[in-house]
Amino acid sequence: MFQFVRLLFPSFLLAGIAVALFCFAPFSGGDKVEESLVFEAQLSAPAAGELRLYSVRDGAGSPREFSSCAVKAGVQQPSRMVIPPGTYRAFRLVLTEQPERVEIAGARIVDLAGVELARIERERFHAGDSGAEWTVACAPPLVLHSSLSWGLGSGAALVAPLTFIIALLLRLLAARVENVRASATAAIMRGAEMARANPLATIFATATIAVFASCYPVVFCGKSFVSPNLGAHCLYAGVTTLPDAAPEKTENPKMSDTGAMLWAHLPYSVAENRAIFHDHEMPLRLRDNACGVPLLGQGQAMLGDPLHWIPICAGGATWAWDVKFVLAKILFAFGIGLLVRAAVGRLGVAVALAGSSAFIGFIAYRFNHAAFFSLCYAPWILLAWLKIVRAPAWRAAVPWVALLAAANWSELNSGTAKEASMLICGLNFTGLLALMLAPESLAARARKLAAAGAGLLIFLLVSAPCWVLFLDALAHAWTAYNVPHAYQIQPALIIGLFDDLFYRQTAPVENHTNPSANFFVLIGVLWALVHARRLVAD
Repeated sequence: MFQFVRLLFPSFLLAGIAVALFCFAPFSGGDKVEESLVFEAQLSAPAAGELRLYSVRDGAGSPREFSSCAVKAGVQQPSRMVIPPGTYRAFRLVLTEQPERVEIAGARIVDLAGVELARIERERFHAGDSGAEWTVACAPPLVLHSSLSWGLGSGAALVAPLTFIIALLLRLLAARVENVRASATAAIMRGAEMARANPLATIFATATIAVFASCYPVVFCGKSFVSPNLGAHCLYAGVTTLPDAAPEKTENPKMSDTGAMLWAHLPYSVAENRAIFHDHEMPLRLRDNACGVPLLGQGQAMLGDPLHWIPICAGGATWAWDVKFVLAKILFAFGIGLLVRAAVGRLGVAVALAGSSAFIGFIAYRFNHAAFFSLCYAPWILLAWLKIVRAPAWRAAVPWVALLAAANWSELNSGTAKEASMLICGLNFTGLLALMLAPESLAARARKLAAAGAGLLIFLLVSAPCWVLFLDALAHAWTAYNVPHAYQIQPALIIGLFDDLFYRQTAPVENHTNPSANFFVLIGVLWALVHARRLVAD
């Protein structure tokens, strides 16, 4: 009896958990993907534009929400937009950027399996005055559900036996795979020994793999951080936003500032390329903006950033910007790993945080903003300070003083004014505190402080063309920040520090409002609270 319980009870338990997760989807943010439906409209347009679908649905959210897709000019074509299942009372189609009348042949609604759920004939559409707007009322209301929807009975009938069989086979085979387990354990132990013997290579490899995984649409699927379909209008106010661009679905940036890259930083790299390689001069001013405005003096030119010369040399090409983003993110994850190892001296923790840092919420919040680069260079400032503190003598700290100056230089030229200046001040002050509180003699700390101060002085002198021009331009410039605003995050939302999902639950249509870390950091904080007495004693 004991053998029966020990063998079968875990299989029954795992099958029950699988059925619950599959059928009830407790962690789903709304309609399940397999239940999504597709609204297909057949129309022909004289020019390209954006087709928007508004609907009146029982229990729907904000009336401003809509689905959209790009429409090509020319022959009749199906325009597809995703809608959730539910009860619909009316639909409204609007085709933007259309000066002439557009012909619509009808529409239908299908699920992801291609099963037709409803058809709307042409006669039911009522055209608006513009000739590019139609409405259709559903009387009686149209009830739509996917043929792929799973109920509790059908889900349990398929998932429970399958999960039980798999779990039972694994239990039966467990005793027979002892040799495989021993071989795997030996391989893991050898890998751990190699990792301990090559800590820098291990941290770098972990950071690179984590960054490639977090950037897989760009690295492996041909996407781009500077794609024009991120909600930023360029030359045209509608889709497509650029000449000769292929009409694609416009992504919803959720209020993340995606326009800064396409409206400012990418054009800056083009202007810098022309100034340096064509006119053979420093790009001090941007002559194409408002009859001439400062460029280097804006504090956003990035000319001093070594990685920025990749897009400069490529004339602002999108692939060059993508390379810069990926390399900068690898620098960030690698720097976090080295910083953690320098702080706690444990390779395992450093590797874990190097991999985890590629998935913090800030990356999703500022995924193509210049503040992305300001964050990526930040760990290296504090790393240089910690290495100076741990150096046996001030002469041994000289290489790290050079790193301190280089890290501050890269941070200053990262492309932001507010974020970069605050990171430079905050991180250098933190490093200064670490040095002043180090368990060394006053004379040893003074010599290291003098070495670090010399490095910062060299940084200030070398970077004077950047910050002096910025201060001069700021003294007689108009900015959108003349009237300061302060926004407070409620203490009740402190959980949002670890995942901005909780911030976005309080914002309209889950817009981004504040960046975050991730849940892995939360685990570390909770573990620190458990061991608070031991940490205080350290």
